[in-house]
Amino acid sequence: MIDDAGLARLREMANAIVDFAVAGDLIQYTEADRAFHIAVLEYSQNKRLVALISELRSHTRLLGLAPLAAAGKLRDAALEHVELVDLIAAGKAAEAQELMTKHIGHVRTDWAKH
Repeated sequence: MIDDAGLARLREMANAIVDFAVAGDLIQYTEADRAFHIAVLEYSQNKRLVALISELRSHTRLLGLAPLAAAGKLRDAALEHVELVDLIAAGKAAEAQELMTKHIGHVRTDWAKH
């Protein structure tokens, strides 16, 4: 369970991702995105999983971001982070899982096209 302070922290992180997307700051966007996803994952209390995902993320980069930012579509993906925090806060686990599946799927669909 994520307490109010944790939700506030995640919301702040999610809003920063949106700000970086709108500004077209892809370096900061990528780092903020990585930090947000690791922070959410830390609530699983599975240290091995957090370490594994963190290691994998350090070897990958999010390709196709520049064209998405130019087309204004990166903001839409960034807003999904805010929506995720809202779903977590509302205790809507199934909806949060569905959104995460969609969100992570952008890498294989929308971003891979560019």
